[in-house]
Amino acid sequence: MMLAVEVPEYVWIPVVALIYAAVEVLKALALKIAARKVAHAADRVERKVEDVHTLVNSERGAMLAALAVAMRTIATDRPTPSTIAAAERAERVSREHEEQQAKVDARGTPNG
Repeated sequence: MMLAVEVPEYVWIPVVALIYAAVEVLKALALKIAARKVAHAADRVERKVEDVHTLVNSERGAMLAALAVAMRTIATDRPTPSTIAAAERAERVSREHEEQQAKVDARGTPNG
């Protein structure tokens, strides 16, 4: 059986204020934890995007080099102005890509 006890106002006002302060501290901690998790997830996404970009750029370079070789082979087998021009263009685009990639590589990449 519970006894009804009247708690004076001077007791429960500080208790309520303490509970409110504790809730505010917990909310601040929860926000800090959430912010850290979001920042960590953003870092992971950024690294993944950099990795995908590196892979795509590497594959593009390989494709451009293969295209340059194929176009030069065609131009050698069937030397016409259009095949020679196509081979020269493919070689130029491949070379430009390699030069641009060398500049990027010289700067270094953020993810290693």
